[in-house]
Amino acid sequence: MTRKHALLGFAVFAVLAFVVALRAHALAAANTLADAREASLTQVEQETQRLIDLRARQDVVAAARRPPQDVIALVNKTLREAGVPTDRFKNLEPESDVPTSGGLRRQTLRLLLEQVSLPQLGQFLAEWRTRQDLWTPTSIELTHRVSGADADDHFDVRVVVGATYFADTAEPKEAAK
Repeated sequence: MTRKHALLGFAVFAVLAFVVALRAHALAAANTLADAREASLTQVEQETQRLIDLRARQDVVAAARRPPQDVIALVNKTLREAGVPTDRFKNLEPESDVPTSGGLRRQTLRLLLEQVSLPQLGQFLAEWRTRQDLWTPTSIELTHRVSGADADDHFDVRVVVGATYFADTAEPKEAAK
């Protein structure tokens, strides 16, 4: 009987070990799934907070139309603070000045930066965002610059910035001509 009990005990032990191994595998899979879902939840929470922050941002409205000279000075200052050479700034053109609702007008300007790398553009835009409340970028157009061996990662960049201001009774000078 001793051998029979030993075989029975071994069989019971083997079955229990098999069940424990299955449960351990299932537990590991469940932990992996839980970690993935927790990471997904964290990402959703971050995106939700970003959305809340963006919705809470208030548009800054200027008292009057801004002259282009002010924007030229802002661009040069932002380029310097971002560590981008100021000679990359080539042009500033008025794009539109249109009425919006509630007695406001929207003024847009297009600025041109030449031979700018993507990290430089990122630094410029990050600096612009932290330092500039009135002028917000509305579009960015990149044109790949192919001119030399080291220029493979450089672009000409057109950035359209817009600002909202209170419309006074006088029309803008460009519209009056």
